[in-house]
Amino acid sequence: MKIDKENLEKLIDQYAPLLNCHGNLDGKKILTALAYCESDYGQIRRPRFEKSYAPGGYYYQRSPELRTNYSILGAWAACSYGSFQILFQTAYELGFRGSPVLLWIPEDAVGLQYVVELLNKRILPKAQKPQEIADAYNSGSFTDQIIPTDYINEFMDKYNNPI
Repeated sequence: MKIDKENLEKLIDQYAPLLNCHGNLDGKKILTALAYCESDYGQIRRPRFEKSYAPGGYYYQRSPELRTNYSILGAWAACSYGSFQILFQTAYELGFRGSPVLLWIPEDAVGLQYVVELLNKRILPKAQKPQEIADAYNSGSFTDQIIPTDYINEFMDKYNNPI
């Protein structure tokens, strides 16, 4: 299910001012670059299964809450959704209590609320540069040993050359 690019741009315009950006960081550029990296700007937004959130996976084994969610929702609890591919479990940790499908439809309005929450609570307080935001959004932290170079490069290309 694709989202109309014009509608996605309107959502980004609506939610970008809610980001707690500091320094020279630009909220609209951040959300635009994330949407490009995660879904080709809303064109490939189907649920994406994440093995590490399923039985036997790293995060599954570490989180009793995730195991409970998985026992109720099955594989839906181990997916990311929408134009920004927000993980169900991440949204849940940030207070979301609806069906995972609501993170996907209608047209990202719910999912984007939790993307902003994720950025404001976990990423923007520490990240000083766009590259750090990209790294943290993709790998969970920009201070760990995981450096998603291709993702960061794509993010920076879209951040520096938005729509």
